Amino acid sequence: MLYGAAGGLGGSAAWALVLQLSGVGLLREVLLGAITGMCIGGFLWSHEAMTGRQFKAALKRAAFGAAAGLAGGAAGAGLGNIVFSLLGNYAADMGGMKAALGMALSVGLGWAVLGATIGMSGGMMIRSRERVQYGLAGGGLGGFVGGILFNSLSSASIWSVLAGLTLLGACIGVFISLVEEAFLSAKVKVIKGRHMGREFPLLKDENVIGRDDRSDVCLSGAEGVAMAHAKIRRKSGRYSIEPDEKGKVVYVNQTVISNTRLNDGDVIRVGSILLMFNAVRKTAAAALFVLLLLSGHRAVHADELQMQITQFDLSAFPEVKTYVSIMDKNNRPVPGLDKRILSLRENGQPAAIKEMRMGGARGKREALSLALVLDKSGSMQGNKMKQARESLLRFISLMEPGDRASLLAFSDQVANVLPLTEGKDSLKTSVLALVPGGHTALYDAIAQGVETLKGVAGRRAVIVLTDGKANRGSFDINQAIGAAVKAYVSVTVIGLGEDVRAGRLERIAQETGGSYFFTPSEERLAGIYESISKRIRNEYVITYDTEKRGEYLRKVSVELKGGLATERAYFQPQSSLFGTGAGMPGWAWLVPFLSLAGLAAISFRNIERTYEAGHLSLVRGRGTKKEIDITDVVTIGRDERNTLGLFKDGAIEQHHAEVRKEDGRYIVEDNTSAAGTFVNRQRVAGRRELRDGDVIEIGETRIVFSEGTKQACASCGSTVRANAKFCPACGVKAA
Repeated sequence: MLYGAAGGLGGSAAWALVLQLSGVGLLREVLLGAITGMCIGGFLWSHEAMTGRQFKAALKRAAFGAAAGLAGGAAGAGLGNIVFSLLGNYAADMGGMKAALGMALSVGLGWAVLGATIGMSGGMMIRSRERVQYGLAGGGLGGFVGGILFNSLSSASIWSVLAGLTLLGACIGVFISLVEEAFLSAKVKVIKGRHMGREFPLLKDENVIGRDDRSDVCLSGAEGVAMAHAKIRRKSGRYSIEPDEKGKVVYVNQTVISNTRLNDGDVIRVGSILLMFNAVRKTAAAALFVLLLLSGHRAVHADELQMQITQFDLSAFPEVKTYVSIMDKNNRPVPGLDKRILSLRENGQPAAIKEMRMGGARGKREALSLALVLDKSGSMQGNKMKQARESLLRFISLMEPGDRASLLAFSDQVANVLPLTEGKDSLKTSVLALVPGGHTALYDAIAQGVETLKGVAGRRAVIVLTDGKANRGSFDINQAIGAAVKAYVSVTVIGLGEDVRAGRLERIAQETGGSYFFTPSEERLAGIYESISKRIRNEYVITYDTEKRGEYLRKVSVELKGGLATERAYFQPQSSLFGTGAGMPGWAWLVPFLSLAGLAAISFRNIERTYEAGHLSLVRGRGTKKEIDITDVVTIGRDERNTLGLFKDGAIEQHHAEVRKEDGRYIVEDNTSAAGTFVNRQRVAGRRELRDGDVIEIGETRIVFSEGTKQACASCGSTVRANAKFCPACGVKAA
């Protein structure tokens, strides 16, 4: 999982710059995406070359990966933030599991676009269509999972940003690796010699093995390996190998070849290196992750009181105004409450209330912005329209200085009769001019009423009067509710007469924070409009400051002493895939350098092993050990009491074979097993002497034999690698 480690270090390297530049706005988001992509891409695609000591190639890949990541990250962040913001606004007020899933989807998709563009840059760099596909899929999945984890871990501290960026890079790297493992058709693995343990995916139709930095299987520094030593070709899903330079010898299963087909498990020798060919047979990997379950809004009713959050005003964010309606059992506003009997929490954390007052309080009265929406369909003719006009005129008369209202009327279509205005006379004149006729485009009218209030600060509400069911228009009920929820505008609905669909009208009011009134006769309309006016004016306005943090879905709960409570969620405005930023400590600039040190640590690991005595390395299969020095008889079999116990292979017997040293030679002996023991694909008849690089095959298990390779320098006594010309410690020429 070195991809994951390299990607995670790349993400952490971007942390200081992200903190420094955090802000809002699409251009800032694109810049942050470019920085993140540059760091993750540079780290992700350079670590392999660094592992192979290909320093020029590492610089080239780092530069290309950074450039591709920069472009991909910028594009991904821009597109991702648009996706995230659009979906997030609709998810905030769904409630319960829907809100959690909606927010997880919006955050995940936003990060997925960023991750996919960074991921596919690796394939573009080596001009491999397959790696582009793996990177696109793996990066997208990694970004999706990393984004959800980031969202679940977000908090008010700067560490959430570090965790998020590290998780993003790690998930992109891990999932690229998992997708590649799942769908890759073949790869080769170094099982002996320099670069021991490295795996090289065969991603092209022609893959070059050699010491050249441009080789697909780059064995830099390996003795006996030419710049371009061999080629592995792919045709119709089959692989073959041949020498790439004249005079260069290639062995397959210890036999010299000119051109031969490769089968799963074949061992290739080029110079001092042994490679095992693996025709990959794996199923797609799966990732499990847990979503936080967040509740949406709900009103809790007590015996004496009922309370509801009707609206949020986020125009001065991070200052939040929460409008709360508190009614008695007779549906009358409850005045005179003090903030000391009330507590407010946001996402479970207590929030200090700056101010709590009634919206209609003298001296601090909150001006209203209302959309008056009237049904003027044919069924409203006669006394209904007369009473509706008179009731609206009375309501307009109750408007106080600073209050504004727009007028909309609907039948087959919606007419925006008058925009927001403080002019009572013009409103009254427009109401008197309404003439009924046509059908009922109710949901279109609600959506357009909400539209007239967008961008307006303070208390906003749509007040709708209708006497029938919706039978015209392009909006459905869900779209109408969604428009109101996204804009944080409450919709109060009056149902007039027996033809109304009370259940639907009540749902509109309940899900948007409004109220529903029903009257069978038009004579009660005036009293209902007056009651609506009192309710809105006597709501409590609770003001508090929220902390800027990366928790996009903010669940606000208000509780009175005695247990009465209400909850509702809002989507953080100016939200960013990178959070909202935080103060950056000076030491944060050390993190990029620590990340580079970490990349060096995972890349500059030991790439060649030496052994004092004969040695067995388990390179395929499951066993009790991976590495065994042959200091005594080594027994091999399914019984766990063997020196090397092998599992989950029915072809292996309890005591299958033995390896021992006799008279300075190493011998493998088959214990008359039914399936047999093989060396270099040839069955062992009783006993066989082993040579350096031989591959023992027992069932599906592969074991590589190595002779002792440690030599001592005659001058200083330090270990000298076999065939080395000089001592690495003192520089004296080796014997």
